[in-house]
Amino acid sequence: MCAKTWDSLATQLNKALPFPLFPVSPPEPLGFPRKQLDTRFAVLLMRSSYDAVDALDFIPKQQFEAKFWKLRQSELEGYNYLYSPIKMRAGDLSDPLYFDFISFSQYATISREMGQPQRVFEEYYEICPPGAGDDDPCESGQKVVTRPPQYADDSQLPAYFFQKTGDLIYDGLLNGFRGEDFGGPPPAPAGASIQQLAAGVQQLLSIMKPPTVSNSRPSLACRASNSNGSAGLQHSRKDHDVIGLSNLCVDIVIPVQQLPPADPEARQGLLQQLTAEPPDEQHWELGGNCNFMIAAARMGMRVGSIGHVGDDTYGRYMDRVLQEERIEAITRIMPATLSGTDLDRTLLCFVLVDPDGKHAFCSRYDFGPWPLLGGVSNLPPSVTQVLQSTAAVFTNGFVFDELPLELVKQAIRTASDAGAAVLFDPGPRAFTMKSGSRRAALDTLISLSDVVLMTEEEAVEVTGLLDPQAAAEAVLARPGCKTEWCVVKLGGEGALLVTKSPQLEVYRAGAFKVDVKDTLCSA
Repeated sequence: MCAKTWDSLATQLNKALPFPLFPVSPPEPLGFPRKQLDTRFAVLLMRSSYDAVDALDFIPKQQFEAKFWKLRQSELEGYNYLYSPIKMRAGDLSDPLYFDFISFSQYATISREMGQPQRVFEEYYEICPPGAGDDDPCESGQKVVTRPPQYADDSQLPAYFFQKTGDLIYDGLLNGFRGEDFGGPPPAPAGASIQQLAAGVQQLLSIMKPPTVSNSRPSLACRASNSNGSAGLQHSRKDHDVIGLSNLCVDIVIPVQQLPPADPEARQGLLQQLTAEPPDEQHWELGGNCNFMIAAARMGMRVGSIGHVGDDTYGRYMDRVLQEERIEAITRIMPATLSGTDLDRTLLCFVLVDPDGKHAFCSRYDFGPWPLLGGVSNLPPSVTQVLQSTAAVFTNGFVFDELPLELVKQAIRTASDAGAAVLFDPGPRAFTMKSGSRRAALDTLISLSDVVLMTEEEAVEVTGLLDPQAAAEAVLARPGCKTEWCVVKLGGEGALLVTKSPQLEVYRAGAFKVDVKDTLCSA
């Protein structure tokens, strides 16, 4: 019987029973680090479920603990394999992966034992006097336990359990739990208004929301090590989870009947025309590194940005949209001495789309001179401060259109020396960095990065190798290269990840099936 057929049958059988008896396949694992849990709240949830089992008295405590432990051990290896290369921090309830695993094991054991409940049994007990130490004698032995009469109906055990667990969780939120005060709302009075009920629910949701500052970073295979040997993604108490460095632009999407020719002069003339008469704001959207930052912010990360943006209409539009996405205001990298000059302009990228959905890009970065801020030789103090306050930095190949190599190296090393991981995506600029100083710049940034991400075509351009896995391995094997992860994006085939530590390992993930809304990758 195939897995899909079994799941359908198991679901129907479980609905017909007073308790779920037949297992169904778990959902596909989410192979991406998630926001950390508040340890205090996680312990309250786990302990409330355990205490509810103890209160219902349908299994001896020591027997439940033994079966719970055996199930955890039997499932552990397979669970770790499913989520590899993301590593579960066993024993750390703030880790969502571990909390999911331990909760599954706990509830699977509870569900199974409810199918064969006991009414009278012997249970081990131990009573110690208040303030007793480890070496002080305690009274212990076996006692006979009878299930309380209010929980006598076997068919209602699941309902009793959920009610009791919910009551215990709410009591902990309202009255405190193990010395922790959660500030839970009191019960609503009789006849409370909808507004009063909504306020109480909102207060409960605010307690359940993950903390803004997590206690630890996701445990990834790549580590950004500084001269002291510290690991970047393990650092806590940073102001930001990730910073987007450079390539901040506004995309302006324009439908055209025919895409422009590849001739540079014709395209430059078109750029001048479009810049002089841009369409209204309904055709604007953020592009470049803004896409990464918005995605990271929507996943719950604390995101900041460093780059070049002008004091103009487009710059104000970008500031407004990033603020709406809960991204910290842009830290400007352009010195004040250039304010009001021709360089004090926000980068625009015109996205030309023909009736068949084919598209072309046109921006002033296409025509040089590179880099745009070639006269800038030192990072402003505000930029240095932000770089030292983040757990990770993400940038792409367009950074070299904006900043000179030495300034890019200075920025990356500032962040890395403070313990940050560096993620680099060469992007389409890989095709313009084949030789000379631009190729040297590309090689340098790859060598400074902990994680390198490329499309299959970019991997060929960077390494000269047609096979994606061979290309990823070649990136990791570069002399003096600190890269620990190399990701090759394979379009409809998903993605390939090759890791270097503790040994060379290869992972593949399929692509997500999505409804196509826009054929522009940058959108």
